[in-house]
Amino acid sequence: MLTDRQKEILEAGGLPTEYDDLTRSQQNSITAIEELLTYLEEKYDAEFNYLGYVPGELMDEEHLIAYPASGSSDDEVTVYRRYDEDGQPSYTDDYMCLAARPWYQAAVEAFFAETFQPEKFQVYTKLTGADDGVSEGTVLKAASAEIYALIDEEAYSQEQLESFVKAYGDWMKEQSGSGRSSSTSIYRVSGEFLAKTDRFNYLDNILTGEKSGRITCSVSADGEINIF
Repeated sequence: MLTDRQKEILEAGGLPTEYDDLTRSQQNSITAIEELLTYLEEKYDAEFNYLGYVPGELMDEEHLIAYPASGSSDDEVTVYRRYDEDGQPSYTDDYMCLAARPWYQAAVEAFFAETFQPEKFQVYTKLTGADDGVSEGTVLKAASAEIYALIDEEAYSQEQLESFVKAYGDWMKEQSGSGRSSSTSIYRVSGEFLAKTDRFNYLDNILTGEKSGRITCSVSADGEINIF
């Protein structure tokens, strides 16, 4: 018996909504989708919506892509299911990267705000790893991130940016406690660029828009700082 959610997923994919009308592969997939969504919902006590599923075939590991029903479809969460030699499943997911992102971003923004005027900069973060026990107070020590920042080119010079990045690297090394890595790319852009950029389009804008300067600061998990 298919659930209403399974039927909605099948219908959206143009497939039959009766279990017996599906191929064996389709039956296996829709069953797995429900199992993986249920895993996420039970673990985090939240509702998730389906985005995609890849069965464990050839070079691919079985995984599901979903997003919290309370958020946006851009807030992707991936859960993997693997089996041991005895056929027992184990699950891993990156939900904590999504949950901890606001904490990480707030911490970085607070440091930027000590140097730059609030309306003259933007910070965007993408967590690439996070401990299950991460909290607001430990996020810089318990999570790894890619960080993108935009600075108003009319308000701040390249020399000012270079001076800031040296202090930023030292701060990030201290805050991370040499436990997690980060990579921060900072761009000098126009006020118009800032005005049209948000968390949904910042990567596309950075890729295609005009920038007058860039500095990247990476801090490795062992505390090595590289600025280039």
